[in-house]
Amino acid sequence: MNEIDFINTKNQIEISILKIEKKYEGKSVPEKVNELLRTLYMALSIILKQDNTVEILKKEIISIKLNNIKAYKEMVELKNKLK
Repeated sequence: MNEIDFINTKNQIEISILKIEKKYEGKSVPEKVNELLRTLYMALSIILKQDNTVEILKKEIISIKLNNIKAYKEMVELKNKLK
C-alpha cells in the first residue's frame, strides 16, 4: 500500500463513519449499524497502526543503512592503515 492508497483508504473510512454518525445523530441506532460502526472503527485503527509500524520500520532501515555506511567507512580506513 503506497502513501496515496493509505490516505485514500483512511479518508474513505472516516467519511463513511461521519456519514453514519450524522445520519443517526440524536436517533436510536440499529444494532446492525452499531456493528458496522465498530467494524469501521476497527478497520481505521488497524490501518493507522499499520502505517505507524511501516514508519517505524522505515526509520529502522535508514538507521541500519547509516550504520552499514559507517562500518564500510571504518573498514576502508582499517584497510588503508594496514597497507
